[in-house]
Amino acid sequence: MTGGGQDETIFNPTVMADVTDDMQIICEEVFAPIVSLLAVPDYETAIAKMNDSPYGLQFSIFTNDLKRTQAFIEDAQCGGVVINDIPTLRFDVQPYGGTKLSGVGREGPKWALEEFTEVKSIVIC
Repeated sequence: MTGGGQDETIFNPTVMADVTDDMQIICEEVFAPIVSLLAVPDYETAIAKMNDSPYGLQFSIFTNDLKRTQAFIEDAQCGGVVINDIPTLRFDVQPYGGTKLSGVGREGPKWALEEFTEVKSIVIC
């Protein structure tokens, strides 16, 4: 629909419409300013398609329906959920990371300490 070009080393924001399940843009994790629009008939189909991906870093939903929001939080197989925004905001107190092929463990000070700590169990009888 728009974008797709490049200014020197900067990839321009891009919106892709009429995307299908077999396109590479849907099959792989994209770290670029790209929005892929895929038409689905209902919420159940949308969440099933999202969860069918081998990736699960961050998912977003845009809605004012609190019941839909709660269902999405429970249904989404990913490391983080963002409601009514894109997943670019991050605070150090948040755990950040994904599921499936999007990573193991979490980033952030608390989680980094756990990641780099070797726990040892000691029993004295």
